[in-house]
Formats: sequence, C-alpha cells, structure tokens
Amino acid sequence: MGKVKGAFGGLETKGTIAKTYTFANWKGIQVVKKKPTPANPRTADQVANRNQMTDAVGYWHNTQLTVIDKQAWNLRAQKGSKPMSGFNSLIQRVRLAGLANTWCQMYNAHMLAGIAGVVPDIIANVNGQATFMVIRGPAAGYSETLPCVAGVTTFFTELPISESSLAIFTVIDGAGNVGESGAFYVAVL
Repeated sequence: MGKVKGAFGGLETKGTIAKTYTFANWKGIQVVKKKPTPANPRTADQVANRNQMTDAVGYWHNTQLTVIDKQAWNLRAQKGSKPMSGFNSLIQRVRLAGLANTWCQMYNAHMLAGIAGVVPDIIANVNGQATFMVIRGPAAGYSETLPCVAGVTTFFTELPISESSLAIFTVIDGAGNVGESGAFYVAVL
C-alpha cells in the first residue's frame, strides 16, 4: 500500500482507476493500492452452504406460501427475542434445520372460524405427522398431532381459546425432516 501526497493537484481522491488501482483514505492518510480480487472458494462445504441459502430463499418466494403464511412468519418474528422480519425468521429456521438437510415445507395454514372457537388447518408437502401447538397465552402448552398427507388439508380439533393465544404448526415426515409455520393469533371470530 503506497501513501499518496498531492495526487491530482492535492485533491482528496477516492475510487478505482482502470479497474487496477484503488484510492482511499486510511486513518486520515491518502493511500493507493492495487484493487483486490476477492476469493471465491468453491469447496464442497461452501457450495453446499450457498445451495442451502438459495433453497431457503426459495421457500419464501414459493408460490404455495400464501400472504397469510407470510403474515404469520412476520408475526412470529415480531414475537421473537431478536428483531427481524418474517423472511429472516423463515430463513433462520430453514438454515437451522438445513444443517442436517431436514427442512420440509408447509403452507396454507389457517385458523378457520368454528361453531364455538377456531379450527386450525394446514397443508404440508410431505406425508407424516402434523402438530398444532399453542405457544403463548392461556392455552399455552396445548398441542395436537395428526397424520398428514402431502397436498391434503389436515384439520385439527376446534379450540375455544382467546385472542391472546399464539400458535404454530410443525410437520415431521417419515424421514424425520421438520417443517414449521409462522405464528398465528388464535382468535375466536
């Protein structure tokens, strides 16, 4: 790295010239250095990590993920311990599960109005077990697990619980792969 005095008539210079030299200010000193060429490792681990991230982003943009699903992820993110968006919350969950390639997707989760409460329902993209869990509120700790069939709506038991309850869905397929939904206020409509 070379120090530059009075480059271009004493004007402070910043930027790159001819894609070769970069002018910058380092600790108040004008410097010029050869423009770096960033490394692009293509190790098996790096390629796997990039593919996992691409898949995780793809889950958010999947046409099967409805506006309600995305709103649920936003709510889950707002109620979490760290401030983040629903997109980031989904990516985080997929990447945590994806460390062992264990994420499966679910979509189209709802809280339908029932006769005396709400009827939770979900569609998973796998055959396995679907679970509805209340994670906050007066009914916290309640859960129900039912078999699910890929592409078919799974309806859970009608619940007479309050608006302040927060719930999520999970799915586990036969290979142990896990999927989760965003969070829903369980509200009597």
